[in-house]
Amino acid sequence: MNDPLKDGLHQLKLGWILENCDHEIAEAARKNRPHHELLRRLVEGEAEARKSRAVERRLRAARLPMVRTIQDFDWDWPKAINRDQVRHLFTFNFARQKSNVVIIGTVGLGKTHIASALAREACERGFHALFTQAVDIVNELAEAQARADFQKAMRRYTKPDLLVID
Repeated sequence: MNDPLKDGLHQLKLGWILENCDHEIAEAARKNRPHHELLRRLVEGEAEARKSRAVERRLRAARLPMVRTIQDFDWDWPKAINRDQVRHLFTFNFARQKSNVVIIGTVGLGKTHIASALAREACERGFHALFTQAVDIVNELAEAQARADFQKAMRRYTKPDLLVID
């Protein structure tokens, strides 16, 4: 690049602004927007792009088995589910207080759906989550202990704000 502005944006890793500055500058000139409005739009765009990338990174790291949301949950089955209690989980007060939640029920009632939706929503709200199977934890920790690498392996499970064990 031979444009000092674009070189600086690239160096500062302001990718969204770099990609959109020409359009935003032209639009500001066309609509006679003040400089602070142009700057605000550029900064908001960059911030939103970074937020979006952070959510995507957290979702990948969470290793969710399926894309589920609480809006997709079938509240008609099971009949005895406490809807208010489940919805309250999505306030994430338990995560802020570093408390545990246990979802218990027989096969096919939607425990994995709720847990997956909870982990997804947590990632979207800025929490770090990990979804895993209990057997995978046992196997990984046993292997890590045999390699004398137990503490490092344990950190994988203690580091997330939300650990979902299915």
